[in-house]
Amino acid sequence: MKVRFSLSKKLFFSGLVVLFFILLIALAGEICIRILKGTSHLVVVEFAEMEELQNVLLETSRVMPSAYNYLISGEPSNKSSFDDRMDIARRRIASCQETLTDRHEKGCLDSLSIALARVDSLSNLFFGKNPEREKEEMEIMLIEMELLINQNIEGIETLLNETKQEVDEYISRNETATDHSTATIVSLSVFLILAVISGGFFFIRKITTPSKQLLETMQAVIHGDLKANVAIQSQDEFGAIAQVFNQMLERIDQVTVSKNRYTRILDSMFNSVIVSDMDGRITSLNKAACIMLGDSEENLSGMMLADFMNPSLDPKISSNRISYTENEYQAETTLLNRKGISIPVFYSRSGILEDGGNLKGFVSVFHDLTEQKGIEQEIRQIRRERAVAIHEAQEKERLRIATDLHDGIVQMLTSVSYSIQTLESEISNAAADVRVEVTKAKAQVNMAIAECRRIAHNLIPLALHDFGLVPAISNLIGRLNQENPIRFHFDSFNMEQRTDPRIEKVIYRIFQESVNNILKHSQATEAHIQLIRHEDTVVLIVEDDGIGFNPGRTGTDNKGIGLETIKARVDDFGGNLTIRSSGNEGTELIIEIPYPNFRS
Repeated sequence: MKVRFSLSKKLFFSGLVVLFFILLIALAGEICIRILKGTSHLVVVEFAEMEELQNVLLETSRVMPSAYNYLISGEPSNKSSFDDRMDIARRRIASCQETLTDRHEKGCLDSLSIALARVDSLSNLFFGKNPEREKEEMEIMLIEMELLINQNIEGIETLLNETKQEVDEYISRNETATDHSTATIVSLSVFLILAVISGGFFFIRKITTPSKQLLETMQAVIHGDLKANVAIQSQDEFGAIAQVFNQMLERIDQVTVSKNRYTRILDSMFNSVIVSDMDGRITSLNKAACIMLGDSEENLSGMMLADFMNPSLDPKISSNRISYTENEYQAETTLLNRKGISIPVFYSRSGILEDGGNLKGFVSVFHDLTEQKGIEQEIRQIRRERAVAIHEAQEKERLRIATDLHDGIVQMLTSVSYSIQTLESEISNAAADVRVEVTKAKAQVNMAIAECRRIAHNLIPLALHDFGLVPAISNLIGRLNQENPIRFHFDSFNMEQRTDPRIEKVIYRIFQESVNNILKHSQATEAHIQLIRHEDTVVLIVEDDGIGFNPGRTGTDNKGIGLETIKARVDDFGGNLTIRSSGNEGTELIIEIPYPNFRS
């Protein structure tokens, strides 16, 4: 029969329609990418300019503290510090001039350079004077130098605000382009989905209707009606199939399917197929099953299939009183073959019916999941490595912020404190309320310095960074014992050598979280911390004698949130967390982090 309207042609034209919509979506995406690329480049340039301008402001603000320190202490080394800061400020200005594009007016940078040159000239006179004898004259010079810098910094700040406005404008353009492109892509996608659904519905109807007729005819043939015919008159593949099927029925009584052909079909299958009787005894199996079970068909025939399977998987396999519907079974399990190799498989079983409808055996199909499990393991490892990298990036950012606090703001506040101290000594004859306000200002500045140092230490403890995990924990426990009624005890074993920095950081963060839980929730009087290094793991044990809690209900309070944070960190590093706790009997946390997996 000649096929005039083949399914392949219909699929081809339907595919062209789908391809057309996909090309439109791809074109819209490409346009969006090009627009975003252009504006994103401008955003990057503006951010670079902002960073350079901020660096100019920062380094310029660091010039004068050395001069103030010289006025206070008279140390000659302040001259070198002043010159170094001036050099850095000049380099920053030069770098900023190179970075700024022609869209910006750079005159303020030239003015600042000239002002710094004048400040440099004044500094030569300033540092040549004696603070004890010429203090008033030096203070006037300081004010003049400060004014020169501040007057020109305003232009830099104006330029910085201008740059920020341009960044906001480019970001707004990006958002607008993204919204328009998203709306276009979503509209095209909706049209594509509707076209696929409607076309798919009519195409499925074209397939299911003749398929149902074929199925009904085949069921009639199975029941012995060899005179049944397929009444399909379409001029596509189904019409051709119907014609061939009807011709096949005419000759079916002359054709037989040999056992060899049946065997070849089974042996060509990728999955393992095993046929068993009602007792679960193997009667036949294909080549793939022989390879999987690790023996020949002759040796495997007659053996119990349950001997190779997980005993808890299918306790009914040997029952001869189970109906066919009860024996349609699917599960994921493992096989243990004759060579002792455990193989993960997906297992599917169906019953075999006799002509009278009675169950006479089972067909079991096993799909080998070894490769899939390997891929899943690789994916888990990749996710774990990414999580470790994120933790490391967070620690580096904490270190950067802590350094900026310590080297920038703390130094500036210290300089202010020295200035207030000098002012305090010079207003001894002033009114009492003035002296009180100066004393308050000095105390507030000192509190700010202490707070900045505390924040910097919490972000990245210097003891951990410089000396390692054991000194860092010891240092923190020492402070805890001074500030809290709970007594903390710490012991370490086999920790003479430093471990991987990433291991040290994650264990220290886990230790901090555990201590916070003890302080906030435990009501304990004592806590014991142990740090042990084995050949391939580092173990942290935190134990307290507090009121305890129910580990199964940790997600409903702050303590549960803290434990979830600890668990997430442990999981990211492939470790194990054990929690032992009950009412009024304290809590014990055991954290094991594998060591060799993260060595540099």
